[in-house]
Amino acid sequence: MTDLSVSGIVVLDVGSTNVKSTLFGTVDMCDPDAPHSFRTDPHGGGAVADIGSHIISMARFLVGPVVEVSASSATIHKSRPVSAGSHERAPVSVDDITHALIRFECEATGSIEANWAAFGRTMDLSFEITGKKGTIAFTQERMNELLIAKAGAVNGRDGFTKIETGPAHPPYGKFCPAPGHHLGFNDLKVIEVAELLNAYSGGEACMPDFSEALAV
Repeated sequence: MTDLSVSGIVVLDVGSTNVKSTLFGTVDMCDPDAPHSFRTDPHGGGAVADIGSHIISMARFLVGPVVEVSASSATIHKSRPVSAGSHERAPVSVDDITHALIRFECEATGSIEANWAAFGRTMDLSFEITGKKGTIAFTQERMNELLIAKAGAVNGRDGFTKIETGPAHPPYGKFCPAPGHHLGFNDLKVIEVAELLNAYSGGEACMPDFSEALAV
């Protein structure tokens, strides 16, 4: 298949396996006067470490381990105030944007972008995966929707179908018995805590764990 650009995200075909494309774009550091913080600390800071870690973890969960990487990084704002309201500025030594071409252990290939200077993007934690039978797409900015496009659709009736969360998608029903009311970000935190407590009490192990964090 040919390359496809959807909503600014590049999707790469890999023949008999999956196609992977992921993006985490936020507006957090667009302002050149946003002060230095732990986010810009060279010991673990930068877009790829801060928000890129989330999308890398998602990519590993959806497709598998990454075995090859070719990446480039850029720092848009070369200096920032040393603290909020300060007129003293200090150099920035971490990335604002990182792009990576990746190959997974399963032979799928794709791209990852971490960008915390993306105007218009408040929480664009998103992915697209394309295989021989179709494509799935998701963005955190519309977190109650999953888009699915299936191969072999009738001409003129093809394209993405929106799947909206509802009681048929556990544990949605524990929050609301009716579809269309949607879950929120804080509901996700409740679900995460419940899974963690269940794991502590001897239930099914939850992910990601510390070993996954180390791998990311």
